[in-house]
Amino acid sequence: MSFWRKDFSTDEINHVLEQLKPLRRISDDGKVSLEGAGNVDMYTAFLVSAVGFDIRTDALKARVVRSALFSPDLKVDFREKDFRDVVYRLRHKYQVDDVKPYKVVFPLWNTPPFLTGVRKAQDVTINFSPSIATRLFKKIMLERDDQRSDRHYMTFFSDARVSELRGCSACVAHVVAHNPADAHERASEALYEVLGLLNLAKDGGKYWRMSSRIGGKLPVADVLIGPHTTTHNVDGSLTHDGFWHENWVGGPSKEKLSQEHLDSWEKRYKQLSKGVVQSPWSQGNRIWR
Repeated sequence: MSFWRKDFSTDEINHVLEQLKPLRRISDDGKVSLEGAGNVDMYTAFLVSAVGFDIRTDALKARVVRSALFSPDLKVDFREKDFRDVVYRLRHKYQVDDVKPYKVVFPLWNTPPFLTGVRKAQDVTINFSPSIATRLFKKIMLERDDQRSDRHYMTFFSDARVSELRGCSACVAHVVAHNPADAHERASEALYEVLGLLNLAKDGGKYWRMSSRIGGKLPVADVLIGPHTTTHNVDGSLTHDGFWHENWVGGPSKEKLSQEHLDSWEKRYKQLSKGVVQSPWSQGNRIWR
């Protein structure tokens, strides 16, 4: 894959790089700063969109591009090739050298009882039934509870929303990544694969599904990610004072399924999972097991 996407012309790319040159300031001690935050953000967003080389996640690509602009290795009067060389070096550093383990915690609403144990995709491991008795899990839950009770988030975490979250189960994804955003994106992609197959298998044979209710519109999916995904260090502590929010309609009633329906759902899910693995269009490094 080429460094730049074909959708962006050479003239456009060179124009943006030329606009960035006078915005970079290098101090006597070699540190780089950029003036004009609004323009810098606009030009950086353009470069992130224009970059087309293979990299693990969009979050990591944005970090690499921005780091290249702040790198003292990028000379003052740099050319397009100089920028590419610095980006390539940083990509290797961030993807291979500068990584550490993270845990990403997703609240899941309406998970079927058969979705348990550990599933793996690439180098992401998701535990759908973590032991709630371990010191690590208790630490993670305490950190999440403390964050929800923080006064800065009182409006977001209303009593109703907290009640809904307490009705969710928790799954823990383990991933080695460059930073929390990188970890979240990779763990989310892996989880979306599982939930995509799970929701697809829910009503096999149906040609339509209701997606509304009295309290407002409800996503077509039956198994949802709650509005409080957090990233943690290996000791269970939060990586930062923030979280990821999945769109949430709030307060849907869980459907009570018969054992026969659950057995059929599980059978279709296993068939779909097996079919994806055996498909000639399946990427060989994304096999679920």
